[in-house]
Amino acid sequence: IGFLFTQNTPAMEMTFDGEDKLPSLPVPDLGQTCCKYLKSVEPFLTEDELVETEKVVKAFEVGIGKELQEKLVERSKSSKNWLEEWWENVAYLGSRTPTAGRSNIGGPGLTDVAWVPQQERGTRCMRSSLMAYEMVKFYLSLRSETLGVHVHAGRRLCMNQFRSLFACTRIPDTGMDRIVRHFKTVSQGPGPKHIIVMCNGHIYSVDAISDDDTQLTPPELEKQFAWIEHHAASLGHGPTVGALTAADRDTWAQARQHIIKLNEKNAKFLEIIESSLFSLTFSSHCPMTQEENALCSLTGDARNHWFDKSVTLICSESGMFADNLDHSPADAMVSVVLFDTILSQLAKNKYEWTGSMAVRDLEPPRHLDFELDHELHRTISHALAEHDKLSATIDVRVHVSNEYSKKKAKQFPTVHIDSFMQLAIQLTYYRLHQKVASTYETGMTRGFYHGRTETVRSCTLASTKWVKAMFDPSCTVCHSLVI
Repeated sequence: IGFLFTQNTPAMEMTFDGEDKLPSLPVPDLGQTCCKYLKSVEPFLTEDELVETEKVVKAFEVGIGKELQEKLVERSKSSKNWLEEWWENVAYLGSRTPTAGRSNIGGPGLTDVAWVPQQERGTRCMRSSLMAYEMVKFYLSLRSETLGVHVHAGRRLCMNQFRSLFACTRIPDTGMDRIVRHFKTVSQGPGPKHIIVMCNGHIYSVDAISDDDTQLTPPELEKQFAWIEHHAASLGHGPTVGALTAADRDTWAQARQHIIKLNEKNAKFLEIIESSLFSLTFSSHCPMTQEENALCSLTGDARNHWFDKSVTLICSESGMFADNLDHSPADAMVSVVLFDTILSQLAKNKYEWTGSMAVRDLEPPRHLDFELDHELHRTISHALAEHDKLSATIDVRVHVSNEYSKKKAKQFPTVHIDSFMQLAIQLTYYRLHQKVASTYETGMTRGFYHGRTETVRSCTLASTKWVKAMFDPSCTVCHSLVI
């Protein structure tokens, strides 16, 4: 992702400056849209089906499509991004199914290159302190707007999604969720300073930034995390309130309102969780391989997880890291920038803390001891059971290829690395199923105001022709390459 970066200098704009100068998201031409649609479905249709589809598309273009296009154009006149509200509401917030294991993003932390899986006492707290420290440092770079503005091919990209990385939470409401963002830049005023840590079914709030606005160091964070581990163990298994975030959204919305009505203290605890910078999960899982870790990142330990947080850092009992993110406020490439920055800094420091080992006299973490009734305990048990059922249906395989690499792919200079990978996907699918597949690939629209993503249909007539040629014994290697 290095091609995205440019470093700020005193003469350059701050992270979020110039957002209003970005071009508005354009409304695609209706004729071009219809033409592209026909091209995207052509590989999957017979000649007769294609003729019939062309008739339907033409009728749409001159009929209701023309009327809808005019309404889109009119909407775009009063909004710099005519799609933004619909995208959040329809693609994400309106869905009533659980986000865990479905729309949430997950992935292994890739720290096992230096931090081998082990269950030695103190390992998790030490490693988590370094990761959390770098997370907070990235947050402060956004607060101060010193993170370099991203550019691609000389074009400035929208940085708005970075406002949703920290102190951002999806809130369940009946029928339609909402996103609450507590992030503020320094110029906008004070921002949250705490994170939440979930351990053994209990939830804790930990200040990661002191009153004088300095970061807690890794040794200080390690002390706080060790206190949490000891305290959570002494209490026994907690009520696992976070499991409610794994339920379907309407069930969780109703349970949340019930929690608030039970006790004013409960409402305050929810506010602390929802305004926290991010969540740190001390998972009860113990993955020992990247494959096991990847599965844990997607399904999560619902007993120690708040799936509505924009960013959750997961540290398992084996000391392996993963992450899980709510997809509604931001896309994967934004979080990739975050974790790439963290891992690069950790590697630079050889995965060790080289600063002061002094630890200030700190207030212990705050235990968020919710008051629950029988109804909520029953809802939690049902949410856990349903989540475990879903988790059992998810299969993950991690394959590290030693045969191919970016360097080897560059031996074909006329084929972009992304095209190389997309062709490999098509070839593999055809080998397994003897047919091509409609394929979704993410296309970035951050060149526009509040742009997020669009759909790239990477299965084309050309790719289909090439795939079939690769299995045609009458085609030579040279002929396949020409195709």
